[in-house]
Amino acid sequence: MKSLFARILTLLVPVTPSVAANDWRADPVESRAGIHVVSNFGEEEVFFSTEISAQAIRSALRLVDWGEGFHAVTVVLVPGVSMDVSGSLDPQHGLSAAYQNRHEHKAAVIREAPESVEQMEAILLAFIEPGDGWKDKWTFDFADVPIRD
Repeated sequence: MKSLFARILTLLVPVTPSVAANDWRADPVESRAGIHVVSNFGEEEVFFSTEISAQAIRSALRLVDWGEGFHAVTVVLVPGVSMDVSGSLDPQHGLSAAYQNRHEHKAAVIREAPESVEQMEAILLAFIEPGDGWKDKWTFDFADVPIRD
């Protein structure tokens, strides 16, 4: 599996032929709807739940020791459309949230980083609500992602 750092880096670095060869549809997280937990700096990926609900999100977030290591909880609504909250409560790493819509070639990173697990939970709960209301609750910087198909 691609490391979490590599996934974040692909949002920031222009596409090169070697990067373009990595199709998101082969990624075990982005290609499967549900809730995913990635831990140990991207080395351990667990498909947590096919159910996308407030309770499942809360459970996934509480599964992680946010004080140690570097983790991500990703909610994939449909393959290619996801929101992840990631990082650590350790100030060396901090927390973040990122949105992907591979079908529309859009990516976004939250402008003001969450400061707690409760704020990460609020971001994911807003994301699973119908519509795009999460965009009104949190400010994200959007970018067009080059087509890699």
